[in-house]
Amino acid sequence: MIAALLIACQSDKKRITTKKEVSPPVKSNVLVKSAIDTSAILLKQTYLHAFSDQAKLDTFKLVMRGSSIVTGKFKFEIISFKNKRIYAEEYNSVDLLGDLDELSPKQKEDTIRSRFNNFFNADAFSAPAMDRKLDLTDTDYVDLKIQKDISSDTTAIGFTYAIGYESLIEIAYSKRNKQTVVCFASD
Repeated sequence: MIAALLIACQSDKKRITTKKEVSPPVKSNVLVKSAIDTSAILLKQTYLHAFSDQAKLDTFKLVMRGSSIVTGKFKFEIISFKNKRIYAEEYNSVDLLGDLDELSPKQKEDTIRSRFNNFFNADAFSAPAMDRKLDLTDTDYVDLKIQKDISSDTTAIGFTYAIGYESLIEIAYSKRNKQTVVCFASD
């Protein structure tokens, strides 16, 4: 009878199951890089306009890459009609917000998209470049020789764009220096 009781107890033990709680692994102080694809193209725009030559069209490009519109970066490039890069700048996408800090995430994304899509327009180009009245002795941002070179070239075409907090930049192609130069900047 004792043997039967022992067998019964052992068979009961086999039927009882327990759950083992597995705790999450302990995090170490080792920094692990996340695998965010920053090469993903989020927005892209191409615009053809005369710039380095008044009769031939150069290609103006904007390409935004990153994981989201608000956290991405965009590159502004100008490729000449000779297929040479004559200008390249990179900015954070939030630089398109200007001074609009108090927006919801959705409003930020919408504003960035809108300003990205309207970055190139006919009103941004001027001929001759530096057509507005400027103090040509202001050399805080631009070399005086460059200002005089561009302002004396009546065929120079300027392109003006807003970036960052109230910054305005005008660029033009200097035929004498064979390069795109900043001929006016403000902040």
